[in-house]
Amino acid sequence: MIHDLDTSLTADLARTLEFDPALTRQDAVIRIARLAAQAGVPGLEKRLERLASELSQRGVINPRYLSQDDNHPHFFLANGRPGLFGQVISDAEHSRAGISQYVVYGHWDSVLVLYGSAEQATRLMGKLMEGAYEEPTTFVAKEVLLAYRHQVPRTFEPVPGVTDDQINEIALEYDNEDTRALRDKLLESNVLIGSALTVGQSSPYPINAFIGISVRAHAPISGTEVLNVLMDQDDLRNCMTHLFEVDHGKPFHYFARIACATMHELDEATNAIAFASRAGIRFEGETLVVAHGSEQLPLVRKPPDIASLSVAPDVTAIFRTAQQVFDKLGTEERASFNLLPSDRQMATLRGITGLRSAVEECHFDGDVQQRVGSAITIFAREITRSEGSPNLTGAVMEIASTTERCAKRLLLQLASSVYGENQIEAQRQLRLPNRKIWNLPLGKVVQGFRAARGHGSFADLEHHIPDDWINRLDRFTDERNSWAHGDTDGTPTQIVDLAYDTMREGIQITEWLTREARLLGEAVNQAAAQQEEVLNITLPARSDGSDFAVLVSHSPGDEGTASRLAKGLDAMGYRAWLNEWVFSAGDSIVERLKKGAHAGDVLLVVLSAASLQSRWVNQELNSDLMRALDGQNVLVIPVVSENCDVPTLILAGQDRINCADDFENGFISIVRTLREHRDARE
Repeated sequence: MIHDLDTSLTADLARTLEFDPALTRQDAVIRIARLAAQAGVPGLEKRLERLASELSQRGVINPRYLSQDDNHPHFFLANGRPGLFGQVISDAEHSRAGISQYVVYGHWDSVLVLYGSAEQATRLMGKLMEGAYEEPTTFVAKEVLLAYRHQVPRTFEPVPGVTDDQINEIALEYDNEDTRALRDKLLESNVLIGSALTVGQSSPYPINAFIGISVRAHAPISGTEVLNVLMDQDDLRNCMTHLFEVDHGKPFHYFARIACATMHELDEATNAIAFASRAGIRFEGETLVVAHGSEQLPLVRKPPDIASLSVAPDVTAIFRTAQQVFDKLGTEERASFNLLPSDRQMATLRGITGLRSAVEECHFDGDVQQRVGSAITIFAREITRSEGSPNLTGAVMEIASTTERCAKRLLLQLASSVYGENQIEAQRQLRLPNRKIWNLPLGKVVQGFRAARGHGSFADLEHHIPDDWINRLDRFTDERNSWAHGDTDGTPTQIVDLAYDTMREGIQITEWLTREARLLGEAVNQAAAQQEEVLNITLPARSDGSDFAVLVSHSPGDEGTASRLAKGLDAMGYRAWLNEWVFSAGDSIVERLKKGAHAGDVLLVVLSAASLQSRWVNQELNSDLMRALDGQNVLVIPVVSENCDVPTLILAGQDRINCADDFENGFISIVRTLREHRDARE
């Protein structure tokens, strides 16, 4: 599973809001952005605001209220022919049956959930049997103990005069201020038990799973006791959203649903079930990881007509899509399309609609949009040719060329953000064969991205180039080369499918490249504004008229050397500040200088492999800051504490003192420099 930055941030937002309901979405954005900045990943506010706007809040109706009319959760674990369950779900929604489907990994293909009566569940079972490979496993929840993280109250009080349609409306539009008063009444009466966050009809968490739980105990145990035991496990409490007690305890005693941000969380949650115990009670779990799914919020529904569900193929959408494609073809292309064999026609429809759909999901600038549109036009013209095999190399290479241009642009922006106009330094640090990035082949651009991810100077920029996208670009490069060298074989239909897959992947990669280039550009503009602030830095004079202080700035890993320097300077009569000037990776030395330094002070910078990985060294100790400090009569002394490769741009123009090979001689050089500084002040 691919977990890009947006996916991780969406999960962080959802969990923050779910565990602290008093927070507004803007509060959650600020909190997560601040934590990310402290961890060395600044500038995420706009991205977080966009992701927060995509979250929808829904009301959770008390399952006990829903069960008044024999409306219980029924579960079906099934294997079936392709398209069967999707058709059942589609027809179910037309009849308001309220069925959710989750495609899962494991013995079963799908988990289906129906909120309805026993009779309706029996009829649905019959429909599933018409296309299932084997008899589905079905069971019903005797009691819902936890729903969307909310413990289910045992009682509720109907609100007089409120209809089921009004309850459904509030559940679907939970944030509607016009119905807030009624929503509060429903919450007070326990008809509603809280809210749930979704993205469309899906969970905001990238990893979801169902867990069938079997209980081993020497004495009977209630559902409430089981819930309490499970919720006592921190790893499980963070992830468990639902817990159902299964009627008759078959095939499981309990059925849980969990939502996780990472695979590590999933592992920890499932382990927590295995290790949970109390007074002789132990649990065994069987996990079904959800690949994807579409969830229907449990509502107060009219009795569904399960008997009317049809599993016959519904080709209405196919006809509609075909007509839309056909209408946009030229006269010759239409005639040629009608002469294609049926498999080519299906591949043609898939290819044209798929590429157009991919572009609609992207936000390209004018030049990229024009290039991609040109490639799709070539693709559509070639795949409708009825004679011979289509020549799709031109269309694929047009997409590949666009992707390559965007990749070079992003790599150039990354290099410029760190090394400025120093192309030679960028070439050396990124191990590139050419200092001119625009002249690099795509494979070398991929190499440059990988080198940047492993380089400390790019620590704050790594989120723009995640490993999964770099790997996709690498694979796309190989596919592009196969097309360029004519190494694509197959039937005409297979060639169409292969070209479609390659072009769609190229479009998605191009969307990533252009998006990150845009975000990086915004970050660079923000950094430029901050740099302007650096140039205007003003430090106060010491009010007590005392001599200067020596600020021994260092990373946590260099405390030994820093402490040795500070003690030696104290013994020589200099006032050395140590504890106030230790910097973690994401800290800002500029902010610390504004708060704690004075004009005429000495900034002693301990350089090591550890400090060179930090923001305060590899980004802030540049020539602009040196000029600003020089204007405040602040002396900067770089001290190399261990043999390491110090980039030339860091503390450029400052004479470094080497304490790595000979500490005593280095210390003497520091004292000599301080004396000269004191004499110059007098």
